[in-house]
Amino acid sequence: VEIEDSEAVGISSIISNLITVFPRNILTAIPNDLFSSFVNCLAHLTCSFGRSAALEEVLDKDDMVYMEAYDKLLESWLTLVQDDKHFHKGFFTQHAVQVFNSYIQCHLAAPEGTRNLTANGVASREEEEINEIQEDDRDLFSDQLASVGMLGRIAAEHCIPLLTRRIKENVMDKSHRCDPYLGDPYLDCKSCDFSLLEDRVTRLHGQLQRQQQLLAPPVSGSVDNKVLDDLYEDIHWLILVTGYLLADDAQGETPLIPPEIMEYSIQQSNDVDINTTLQILGSPGEKASSIPGCNRTDSVIRLLSAVLRASEVESRATRANLTHLLSPQMGKDIVWFLRRWAKTYLLVDEKLYDQISLPLNTAFGADTEGSQWIIGYLLEKVISNLSVWSSEQELANDTVQLLVALVERRERANLVIQCENWWNLAKQFAQRSPPLHFLSSSVQRTLMKALVLGGFAHMDSETKQQYWTEVRRPSKQCGRLVAFVHFPGIKHILLHKNTKQRPLNF
Repeated sequence: VEIEDSEAVGISSIISNLITVFPRNILTAIPNDLFSSFVNCLAHLTCSFGRSAALEEVLDKDDMVYMEAYDKLLESWLTLVQDDKHFHKGFFTQHAVQVFNSYIQCHLAAPEGTRNLTANGVASREEEEINEIQEDDRDLFSDQLASVGMLGRIAAEHCIPLLTRRIKENVMDKSHRCDPYLGDPYLDCKSCDFSLLEDRVTRLHGQLQRQQQLLAPPVSGSVDNKVLDDLYEDIHWLILVTGYLLADDAQGETPLIPPEIMEYSIQQSNDVDINTTLQILGSPGEKASSIPGCNRTDSVIRLLSAVLRASEVESRATRANLTHLLSPQMGKDIVWFLRRWAKTYLLVDEKLYDQISLPLNTAFGADTEGSQWIIGYLLEKVISNLSVWSSEQELANDTVQLLVALVERRERANLVIQCENWWNLAKQFAQRSPPLHFLSSSVQRTLMKALVLGGFAHMDSETKQQYWTEVRRPSKQCGRLVAFVHFPGIKHILLHKNTKQRPLNF
């Protein structure tokens, strides 16, 4: 049945009201076959509206009716899958896979995805216009991402491996496997060879190497940014989905690992080689697939490793003087994800959980080499970003927010202050030396907040005194400025023509 544009919002509103307004026992009282058809139809409509919403974005329509309808249906799914009182576990798994896959497809470039493709499958434009005042995708589509992330958790055994590593599925014929409403839940292919985030990062690394060779003398050829732009946009959306899949933004609450993620990691732990998992985690400079035994790794940790790999590719590109080929947006996505992840997983407190995954606890628990290593790595990332991207205010702000996340809990701060890089950062900030001196005032304030929080970590009295002496040095300089401003007769001095003709040295 073809649905007109004008009907989409009305249909989605009816479905939303059925699910969210009416008592749930009325909905579940209908015959099982009829209810199954309703849920299958809901999955079909959700994917259809999602594709139409993506097309609206490509055509830059003013009236985004399908986007509004899509949002309503995703909210309906969120209500359904969280109701474990009326629906048994696994009831919505196949539907969750379909909606999750559809969302991923709509945000990936061809040939795996359909981003920026018109209805006839033709790319609409070579370069997407960027509006400087447009809201960031992670804020603009936060509700969508939250719903898709929850659906991904419901089908974690499919969605997490889909994002991390190459897996093969022998998919049976559709007539034997799938409901006619649903289609193929595995990205509509008979023999699937999936590799999303790891694959995109590997391709990005290779593309940057090729661009470096093109730019090197005596060749000095031109650079085609189209491939890079597509890769950056793919990685952008994959990191956003991964962030919402693995963790919640717990405002004012203790961040906890989602129970579905914890359960999934526990279930696969018998088949996991912890040493290989830790090796992949600690080797962001290497492709995970090149490490022997990579197929016996914890998928949740491997998903983090894929983001760390993207971070390492970015860092190596800056050291190779390829910063002009990098995407500040990808840099923002990486530190946003790392902050969200660190608040939930880093130094995981096993007392907060009934059961805890051995791989997660071994890698990120208190007093583990994994947690110490990753804190050191994240500090290096912060310092690198503040040096390379000081002119990118949003990226610099996300970077110092990551720094705040590392020290806002005393247990993490105790490890942070053991790192030499932390002390170097504090001294560099206190001395007002570049590049930190070039950061915007708001970023410097947040950096100061992180340094102050770090001062509450466990230190002996002599070390603490030394630390506070360094950290308070900028405030002493501000105190001298305040005294200067309130100096008697300062207004007359500043207005004197001889004073105005020469700079003041504070």
